[in-house]
Amino acid sequence: MGAGEVIVLSGTSASGKTTLAEELQRRAPAPLQYLPLDSFIDMLPCLDEPVFEAMVVGYHHAVAATARAGNNVVTDHFRPDLDLHLYRGLRVLLVGVHCSLDELLRREAGRPEHRRGFAAAQFGHLHVGRAYDIELDTTELSPEQSADAVLGCRRRDASDRMLTAQGAAR
Repeated sequence: MGAGEVIVLSGTSASGKTTLAEELQRRAPAPLQYLPLDSFIDMLPCLDEPVFEAMVVGYHHAVAATARAGNNVVTDHFRPDLDLHLYRGLRVLLVGVHCSLDELLRREAGRPEHRRGFAAAQFGHLHVGRAYDIELDTTELSPEQSADAVLGCRRRDASDRMLTAQGAAR
């Protein structure tokens, strides 16, 4: 069995990444394993910065290893400085998941207190300087429309993306 493909959903908190990942699982022609960053965060005994940063590195190694083992994977966290190196040789689709600030705040209001405030903090800068294969606005698109758009895109090899990224900051 060859390596699987990786779909990377990059968006602020409450932008619809989890809903999109679940819809991708329902619609994908082949099994798609969703590895949410939150599941790794929930395993931490504390959230101090060194522990969190080490966990994020481990998370991305786990995503890449899962794909290399032949699984198609969807992930909801993107760090260009880390991912491009770890995902070298894998087929990767980078998806920018956008949403209006008003809608982000509405969605986030329904979350537990400790999960609020991230969307507004991330809103103005998360997508700056990032190049995606496809960008979606979940304010306007339904989960079904978003999933169909993602599944219709061709994945690129991460090693090609790495060579491109060396010439320009992403």
